[in-house]
Amino acid sequence: MDDTCPFCLPEISQVAFVEPLLKAIWDGFPVSAGHLLITPHRHVPTWSDLHATEQSAILAAIEKSRSLIAETHGADGFNVGFNEGVAAGQTIPHFHLHIIPRHEGDMADPRGGVRHVIPSKGNYLAALSATPISKTPMPSSPGSPGSGTPICSTNLMLAGSPGGPEHR
Repeated sequence: MDDTCPFCLPEISQVAFVEPLLKAIWDGFPVSAGHLLITPHRHVPTWSDLHATEQSAILAAIEKSRSLIAETHGADGFNVGFNEGVAAGQTIPHFHLHIIPRHEGDMADPRGGVRHVIPSKGNYLAALSATPISKTPMPSSPGSPGSGTPICSTNLMLAGSPGGPEHR
């Protein structure tokens, strides 16, 4: 525990719920009404510093958080994720996962979601529509990019998790 950490000793009015390994607190600087943070009781800076039981508890708390936000604030969608490290925008060195409720019309064009952390990368769909499609022949290997065979992948928005963008 760090006596100066706002997540170690949050104001009681900020606490949404408490579980054995974590607490959920209302963000002090919310992106939207109902912005919730899930944070472990143990003061550690990153996802990889958490024990597997803490990681599992945090993942399980996502649905409880979404339900609570939907019930208390309403939501048409959610952004869920975390910033790991200063380069990724982490400002408090105590791990915390953001659950941000989204509402129809809260931004002109929400396509791209979390990609907007780097503004020029946000709406890749608009960039694609402005780029001519190449007529390059496709490789014959099934499942390879450009092969014509669909490739499906699930991208869990948890930077630092196995299979996350930096592990590819």
